[in-house]
Amino acid sequence: MEALPGAKAAVVAEEKIAKSKDSLHLLFVECHDESDQEEDEEEAKEVGRRHDISAAYRVFSAIAADEELRGAVQRAYPVERCFPDVLPDTDLEPVLQAAFRDLLGQQNEAKAMAKEEVVLRIQCAPKRLERRVVDLVVAGREGPAAAKIRLCPREYEHILFCVQNLGSMYIGFGNRSWNPSLIGSHLAGKNARIDASSSVDATCRAFFKLQQALRRAPLPPPSSSSSGGIIAVDIGAAPGGWTQFLLERTQGAIRHVFAIDPGDVPYAATPAAVGRVTHLALKAEDAINSVAQCLLSGEAGQSQQRIGCVVCDMNAHPAVAVGSLMQFWKRDLCSKGCRVVVCFKRFASRGSAADWAAVRANFRSVLECMSEPGSCKEMHLIANGVDERTIVASLSVPSAERVAAAAAAATAATAAAAAGGDRKAS
Repeated sequence: MEALPGAKAAVVAEEKIAKSKDSLHLLFVECHDESDQEEDEEEAKEVGRRHDISAAYRVFSAIAADEELRGAVQRAYPVERCFPDVLPDTDLEPVLQAAFRDLLGQQNEAKAMAKEEVVLRIQCAPKRLERRVVDLVVAGREGPAAAKIRLCPREYEHILFCVQNLGSMYIGFGNRSWNPSLIGSHLAGKNARIDASSSVDATCRAFFKLQQALRRAPLPPPSSSSSGGIIAVDIGAAPGGWTQFLLERTQGAIRHVFAIDPGDVPYAATPAAVGRVTHLALKAEDAINSVAQCLLSGEAGQSQQRIGCVVCDMNAHPAVAVGSLMQFWKRDLCSKGCRVVVCFKRFASRGSAADWAAVRANFRSVLECMSEPGSCKEMHLIANGVDERTIVASLSVPSAERVAAAAAAATAATAAAAAGGDRKAS
């Protein structure tokens, strides 16, 4: 397997991460070796499915170089084998026997010939698993294969990783340089996402949501009519995190931002924003005429320019967020290919994860009617909450057919959400 480029590896890692409410605490990187594609399913069940551990470490290196991932991952574990159907009360002896036979067999054979022992450290997640694994290893030292194993937490040569998660046991075996504590020393600790980049004094945590979204779906290049830079609209801007990112972290691509929010936007008064941010202390539907007038009069820096980027992180139901975006689109204030980034937030107190997924799919279909084919994508970013999702799209020209289709889709999505008991949708 060829080495993954850093950016690609980081995205692979980001998509493999299991999220928790506060921060990410475990990272499982399952990098399959191409040679195992023809592995027999029964054999895989018996000895565990193989993984390419060197590929996992290439991903770890990418994490250490990535500010968002580095700020979210606490511990990283390379795994070579996955044993399915291993529950908390499962007898671990057969699993460990298979692991030691497969992973430690060659090491033991070489050491036995030299009459030397294998000095091993065991590291487990969750931590309570460690005692069970150590006891089994100690008890198993009566056998010939295990007789040459000595456990030592400090002066060790090799390390055995045992990680139990979602009904499976993951096992990896490496040398001393592969200690996850050493990997962890390059990663930030808990609640470090807001401090992920020391060069940025972020207005709020939402700053990093837009950073991650636009890294995966970059802004389009400015059109010939926007040679001076892109005009952006930030709906639900308070306190200004997304507006700040647009001005400070897009390499000058954004010339002016209309920050729309009835609440205060402190960032709009900072030196970096003066003359480049227009705060409209209005609801989105009431601000459209003001934005249109500014665009036509040239108050945003260039006469008769369309909007090239619309972002929305308002604390509102997807029905409200999508409805606000639709108002700007229907008025033909946005350029073709205008980048849209909107955060879907769950407001229903009842309903299952499947119900929430259906709500997102219905309102995403509205955006698809408004967007260029294939451009509308849903992402679960590291900076998103557990139930938040970020949608990115590129707007199309609002033809009469598209407007009608989007309106019909919005009506159907709102009705479906309301029928499911979601009062915030109406």
